[in-house]
Amino acid sequence: MHIDNYTKFIMTVIAGALVVIALKGTGIIPTATAQSSGVQKIAICNEQGSTCTTFTRGGWLRVWNN
Repeated sequence: MHIDNYTKFIMTVIAGALVVIALKGTGIIPTATAQSSGVQKIAICNEQGSTCTTFTRGGWLRVWNN
């Protein structure tokens, strides 16, 4: 029986995912957590910091391209 490369790739991905799931609770794969005291506010600005994005009245993000 001949198995094509696509099937081998998919089976390898599935096997890798099963290994990750099996090792998840053992401490070998560390968990990533974030700590924060509240909401972090950010601003998306140009390189000079003189022009930043804003929100429109409809809630869309307005980005200035100049």
